[in-house]
Amino acid sequence: MANDHFYADGIAAVQLSHGNLRIHLVQQGSEDGQTIPAGTLIVPAARAQTILATLNQSVGRIIKSCASAARPPRPKPVARRRPKVRAATPSP
Repeated sequence: MANDHFYADGIAAVQLSHGNLRIHLVQQGSEDGQTIPAGTLIVPAARAQTILATLNQSVGRIIKSCASAARPPRPKPVARRRPKVRAATPSP
C-alpha cells in the first residue's frame, strides 16, 4: 500500500461513480483556513451503509467508554436507620 494512513478532519464531497462511493477527505489549513485534500476513501456502494453504520457504532462505543472513564464513580448509598415507632399507650 502506498499510503495506508492519512489524517482528515473534514469531508469536501461525496460522489457515486461506477458503483463506488468516493468520499473526498480534507484537512484544515494551518494559517489561512483553506482546506487541503487529504485523500479519497473509496467504498463499494453496496457495502457503504454497512461500513458507515459500523463506523458510527464503533465511534459511539469509544465515546461512551471515554465518558464513563472520565466520570468519577458514584458513591455507595449510606444505610440510614429508621427511628423506632412506639405503640401509643391508652391514657386512663
